[in-house]
Amino acid sequence: MVHRILVTRDLVRQTVVSLDADTFMIVRQQALRDAATQKGAEMVTKFLEYREVGGVKLPHRLVVKLNDRPWLVTTLETVDANPLMPWGFS
Repeated sequence: MVHRILVTRDLVRQTVVSLDADTFMIVRQQALRDAATQKGAEMVTKFLEYREVGGVKLPHRLVVKLNDRPWLVTTLETVDANPLMPWGFS
């Protein structure tokens, strides 16, 4: 079971965020077409393979579909929590 949240930006752009009902981790994000014109692409991102990193669970696999077609798959092999950055890095 999931909880769905409608997020509206600029009173036009809408995104539906789905949270796992037990863990409240984001499992899916769906960017909707413009409600008034029905123009634009529909993008769905799935957040998978949550693993703990530095005490926080993070997704290590993201699958993106654009207009219901596979578009991008990102797999993170390792994630460093709070790495030291060189002096002056911004």
